Formats: sequence, structure tokens, C-alpha cells
Amino acid sequence: MEKIKTIVSGSNKNPNEILKMQLKLIEMEQRRLEEKKQKVRSLLDLLDYSGTKKWSTIFSTIKGNQSDKTKLRAHYFSDDEQKIINQLPRIGQKSGDVWIQLMKEIRQAIHDEVQPEDERAQRLVEQWGRLTYEMFKGDHELAYKTWNLARGQESEMGFAPISDEVIHFIEKAATVYRGKQNE
Repeated sequence: MEKIKTIVSGSNKNPNEILKMQLKLIEMEQRRLEEKKQKVRSLLDLLDYSGTKKWSTIFSTIKGNQSDKTKLRAHYFSDDEQKIINQLPRIGQKSGDVWIQLMKEIRQAIHDEVQPEDERAQRLVEQWGRLTYEMFKGDHELAYKTWNLARGQESEMGFAPISDEVIHFIEKAATVYRGKQNE
């Protein structure tokens, strides 16, 4: 109130105009803080998703130039494929929460030394497959293509990083899963 009193006493504007201006400044600051809050939440989600504790991984994931990512995706994906990819869940959005939880469970299974043929691994890879199917709108070829392209160049492609450990776990468990499905 003292700040407002100082502003008002040295102004020719009526109190209503000054208070509206002050309110507008506060609302702008709230939006700015909300954006910062969302960015920090996204970084926390990225940490939860990737399991990384390395700043270099975090920075390489977020620093990429959007224009370069768009060009790289355009090189590998058709316009229709890009439309689907652009709708994929993003870190920091509610739609990504289920993936974050699944990644935590997979990393825990790896830590617990769960084998690919174990029921727990099979349940996790089945959930992975179901989420992937939904995410790629049933386009298995696009899902497979994206998986293969993203594995080594997640940050360049604009995808969140997945550790080699998780990739190997998923691939081994998926091989066992497909083998059981073909029996």
C-alpha cells in the first residue's frame, strides 16, 4: 500500500486508473511466474521420465533449436506422420504423466533385476505397447520408425531421452512377449 500511495501522490491520474494499471502489472507478473513454474515442472518431469541426474543430459534435451528439430523431422517423416508426432504427449503435460510413471516402474524393475520373461517385465512391456499403440493411433510402422530414429538422437529429434538400460530392457521383454504371442 505504501508503494501505491507513493505512486498516487505523484500522479495526475485518478486512483481508479492507477489501481487498474497496478492490477495489470500484477497479472503480467503472475503469468510470467506461471510460465517459469511450468518450465520447472517440465524439468522435474523430464528428470522423472529419463531417470537422469546429469545436467548435461537435461540441457541437451531442452536447448535444441526448434527449427532444427522441425527440419530433421521433416527429413524423416511425411506430413501425415508429423501430424501424429506433433500430438505425442509432452513432458510437463498431464498426458505425459502415465509415461513418467511407467518409466519409473521400468527403472525399478531393472534395479530389482527383473528378467525379461518375468511376469512383471511382461506386464510392463504390455503396458508400453498399449500406450504406444494409443499414442501413435494404431500406426505400428510409425511407432517402430520413431523408436529406431529416436534411440540415438532423442534430443536432436525433440524426444525425451531414454537410457540404454531401459531400451535394452524393453526390447528384450518385447521379444519374449512377441514370442509368447506367436505360440
